[in-house]
Amino acid sequence: ERVWYNKISMDHPIYDLKNDIFNEINALGVRATNNYRFGGEAVLTRNVFLRMGYALYESMFSGASDDFRKENISLGMGFRNRDFSLDLAYIYSETKSSVYMYKTQSVLGQASNKLMKNFLTVSLGCRF
Repeated sequence: ERVWYNKISMDHPIYDLKNDIFNEINALGVRATNNYRFGGEAVLTRNVFLRMGYALYESMFSGASDDFRKENISLGMGFRNRDFSLDLAYIYSETKSSVYMYKTQSVLGQASNKLMKNFLTVSLGCRF
């Protein structure tokens, strides 16, 4: 999917947000990006399914290609019959970013952050 972060706009009946927000967004150096998501499902038996997926969300900042880039890897398994379903999924998510102490990047350098998250979800369904 294509996301045009550089075309974001807001409107308000009283305040002139449209120009203010647009100018602030352009000052940050945002750009249009792509988000990629791929997945697949394998049928192990008639009622058991195995699922895998990958997602890449590109950075919206034009200056640093890896800043705020996000990756997700997911694995899942599901069981279904006529009246009942149970799904389990594990998602590993990783986001990288750089933080500067001051607006100028040359003063003290940068701190690199890596945020790693783990999610486990369970879904239960029944028909009646």
